[in-house]
Amino acid sequence: LLLMIYFYMHNKRAIDKRILTDTSKNKDTFLDVLILIARTAIPMILCSVMYNICGVIDQSVFNHHMIKIGEESVKSFYWGVYSGKYKLMITLPIALANAMCSAIIPSLTGSIENKDYVSARSKMATVIRVTMIISIPAAFGLAILGKPIISLLFKGEIDLAAIMLAYGSISVIFFSLSTLGNGILQGLNKLKTPVLNSLIAFVLHFLALLLMLKVFKWGIHSVVIANLLFAVFVSVLNHLAIYRTIAYKQELKQTFLIPLISSVIMGVFTFLTYFLISKLTDFRIALFIAMFIAVIVYFTALVLLKGINEYDLSLIPFGSKIYSLLRKIGIYKD
Repeated sequence: LLLMIYFYMHNKRAIDKRILTDTSKNKDTFLDVLILIARTAIPMILCSVMYNICGVIDQSVFNHHMIKIGEESVKSFYWGVYSGKYKLMITLPIALANAMCSAIIPSLTGSIENKDYVSARSKMATVIRVTMIISIPAAFGLAILGKPIISLLFKGEIDLAAIMLAYGSISVIFFSLSTLGNGILQGLNKLKTPVLNSLIAFVLHFLALLLMLKVFKWGIHSVVIANLLFAVFVSVLNHLAIYRTIAYKQELKQTFLIPLISSVIMGVFTFLTYFLISKLTDFRIALFIAMFIAVIVYFTALVLLKGINEYDLSLIPFGSKIYSLLRKIGIYKD
C-alpha cells in the first residue's frame, strides 16, 4: 500500500496534467470506477483462490484417507515433505510465469482493443516461448539434481522429496502454462473463463485423487500426481479457450521441441558432471559445478539448434550476461 501511495504521489503531477487536457465529455462516477475494478479484480481473485483451495482440499482428503486406513501417525510427516519441500521447490520456477502474466496483460489488452490480432498472437507466442525456455530445463534440473538441492536446503527426510521431484517436476511446465493461459485470457477480456476452467480442472483432479488414493493406494504420491493433473487440465482448457477466442495456433518446434531436446542434452551432461565430481569432492561443490555446466550446455544447445535469439535472451533473467558469455566463447555468432 505504501508503495502504491509513493507511485501515486510521484506521478500526481502527470496525472493532473492528463486530467486537465482530457477532452472526453463522459465522466465516470466513483461508483462506476468501483464496479469496473470489482468486475476485473474478482475473477482474478477467484482464479487464484481455486489454485490455493486445491491444496487445502488435497490435504483434507489425504488426512481423512490416512486416518481411515490407520496411518494417522505418519500423515503429518508425508504432508510436511510434500508441502514443505516438494511444493516449495517447484513453486520457485513458476514465479517467472507470474511475472510474464503481469507484463503481458496490459500490452495484450491494448492490442485487442485496437483489433491488432496479429500483434496479439505474436505477443502470446513470444511470452509462451520464453517461459518454456526457462520452465522446461528447470523441470529437468529439479528431476536430476533434486536430491542434492534438497540436501543443501533442508534437513530431515530427503529421499522421499527427491523421488517426488524426479517425476513431479514436470508440473513446473504445466503450472507455468496454466498461469500464462490465465493471464492471456484475462488480457483477451475473458475474465470469467479462467475461473470456469480452474473449476472444471479442480473437479477432474479431485476425482483422480480419490481414485489414486482409494483404488491404486499410492499414498502421498497420489497428491503429487493429482496436483500435476490439475495443471494439465487447466493448461488444455485454457489453450482451447484461447484458440476459440483469437484462433491462436501454438508453434511447437521453437517453443517446445528445441527446448526439450536442449534440456535432454543438458540433463545428460549435468548428471555425468555431478556423478563424477561428487565422487571426488563434497556434494555441494559438485552441485554448483553441475549447475554452472547445465546453464552453459543448455543455452549452447539452444543457440546451436536455433531455438533462441538475442531478443528472447533479453526477456529472461540474466539473459544479457548469458548472451555476452556465449558471444565471447564463439558459440553465438549472430
